[in-house]
Amino acid sequence: MSTTVRSVPDGKRRKRARKFFIALLKRLKKAYKVIKTADQWYEFARQVQSMLPEYEDVLSPVDAQRLKAALQLTDTSHEGISRAIDVLEFELEHVVSALPSGGALGAVILGAAVVVAAGVGATCIALNASAVEIVVKNNGCAPIPICQGVIPALDWISGAVGISLPEQPIQSDAQDSISFPPLVLTVDATTRRKVSFQVMGLALPFSLSVDVDSIRFDGKELLGAKTPIDLRGAAQHEFVVTCY
Repeated sequence: MSTTVRSVPDGKRRKRARKFFIALLKRLKKAYKVIKTADQWYEFARQVQSMLPEYEDVLSPVDAQRLKAALQLTDTSHEGISRAIDVLEFELEHVVSALPSGGALGAVILGAAVVVAAGVGATCIALNASAVEIVVKNNGCAPIPICQGVIPALDWISGAVGISLPEQPIQSDAQDSISFPPLVLTVDATTRRKVSFQVMGLALPFSLSVDVDSIRFDGKELLGAKTPIDLRGAAQHEFVVTCY
């Protein structure tokens, strides 16, 4: 009986994979105007799933899991489909950025990622114990879908790294709390319609209504910018989204 050993992808293969995911991202951007129903999403997702195994070996286990989870539709409403497209676009952009042009450096980075992953279990307890609270306030906007079930890719790992989310979207003129590990959190609010929290290499993108006028974190305006925020300065923070 022979045993197949999976080798580390070489530089050329990683380059081809990067081109593949860039092409897939372009297809998704074009499909954004076409996909309006759950059936159309499922058809697109099936096409992606059929092609994914070809280059899955160049991805880290976490990125592969996140990408697969992003293909799962949890809300078949029009808003849910639009949000699913946003999430898949974000994950594809992440995969493309994580794939270097190839060569020895790529192999070193991949190896380092494996070493870091091996040490995650040892830090999980500390991260959960020291997680800081972020109070999210919705001032007159459509429900903010920063909650469990919106991004399956995050749900499976969130509890292990000190991240917790509300069970339901945060309704207009209401508030709820989320928690993150006490590290540097990057808030990407460069586009009015989509915001992303990024920490420890994980990303939580969520859609906002087009009439958002202000996005503030601890009183600082973030709309239109990508801002790193050190969460270690306080046990509680405030994230306020306002629509007039």
